[in-house]
Amino acid sequence: ATLRTTIGNTYHALGSYPIAETHLRTALETRERELGETHPETLDCMEKLAWCYAERGRFVEAETLQTEVLEGRRLVLGDEHPDTLIAMNNMGGLFNKQGRYNDALPYLSKALEVHRRTLGAEHPDTLRSMNGLAVCYSGVLRFREAESLYLEALDTQNRILGETHPETISLRRNLARHYKRKGHHDEAMTVYRQTHDLLLRVLGEEHPSTLQSMIDIASLCTYVGQQDEAVRLAERASEIGQRTTGDRSNLTLEAFACLAKVYGRGGRHDEAIALSSRTLEHRREVFGDAHPDTLSSMYELALIFYWQTGRYDKSIPILEERLRVCRQSLGDEDPRTLGARRELALWYGQCKRFEESASLFKENLDLQLRVLGEEHPNTLSSMACLAFRYGDLGRHDEAEPLLKREIEIRTRVLGKEHRDTLRSMQNLAARIYRDQYRFEEALPLFE
Repeated sequence: ATLRTTIGNTYHALGSYPIAETHLRTALETRERELGETHPETLDCMEKLAWCYAERGRFVEAETLQTEVLEGRRLVLGDEHPDTLIAMNNMGGLFNKQGRYNDALPYLSKALEVHRRTLGAEHPDTLRSMNGLAVCYSGVLRFREAESLYLEALDTQNRILGETHPETISLRRNLARHYKRKGHHDEAMTVYRQTHDLLLRVLGEEHPSTLQSMIDIASLCTYVGQQDEAVRLAERASEIGQRTTGDRSNLTLEAFACLAKVYGRGGRHDEAIALSSRTLEHRREVFGDAHPDTLSSMYELALIFYWQTGRYDKSIPILEERLRVCRQSLGDEDPRTLGARRELALWYGQCKRFEESASLFKENLDLQLRVLGEEHPNTLSSMACLAFRYGDLGRHDEAEPLLKREIEIRTRVLGKEHRDTLRSMQNLAARIYRDQYRFEEALPLFE
């Protein structure tokens, strides 16, 4: 079992998840038979297998195993044992990985509170808890708290672990992603470039961490219009990844996906479609249809087809298939299903299929109100989008209460002067009042 676990962990590190899963599952069966289900070595092996499932997008199985690990460690070791706290952190991390930040929050908050109290602010486990909770805060748009944790953890990790430690690099990437999510692209680029220069100097160009940083910079470059640099970095990362890890490794496929998007944005549509189709095919084979990377590839291929033709006839069927996969494999309430339904609804709206668009937005809103609550940013976004579709259909009497409710919630949660609140007010003025020639009601909202 020990040898199987070691082999499984090695393949997991290489991104060969199906092979890793085979070895880890065999090791777990042996541990359960010889040591029992709650033995620490059995639970360790179970946790490794859970993360292997997570990397393949099999989150239901991963969550089931990780729950067993957490409950087993609580029973055998107690709530505040370091291994129990690691399991708590990993449960939160599993939810983070799915975008289920509200589910992650109680696990990550508790883990950090106990780690700080029992191990101190500079212990590696405390720093991991800070990283995970910062990701969660950023995901629920609590940007100030997220940034405070990121910067505190980064300062400590640079001092304790060093700038090139893998966990310091991971924290830097998460901080850059946080800045990107906030729309602070200059700050994100600064962190990405500093990290890349450091990795290039210490680890060399062909190290996986360096390749990942190349992909990160290329992706942001194409987003902000720095096309020449995006092409250079994405092509280089793809060439190195293919040569050093093969054309089906997770890192190479990520480089291919980035390069396809770069080509598509640059007008090289035939090359983009060929590369995006190849990436999608490989991700389906390696990860399965419902993995987040596979679903991302489907969306990117639809986007490139639209860029090529300016038409929706090839793109819409891909997005419809994507939603079917999510519904069948993940269920209606999974964040990936909610995202796929929203994106298809947006595309239906773009090609003036307003009834179908409104139906999907209504379905999403009903689910989000129940699962996320009315104050969640995604719920408020669905509220506004459904109101827009009702407006397009001339159903202003249904659109107006939705936008007013959105404004009321944003005012209460964010404040009257917040840019999102102001944008919501302007939407009500422009999309409802002005269309109905209710100018006296519209004008104050533009001021």
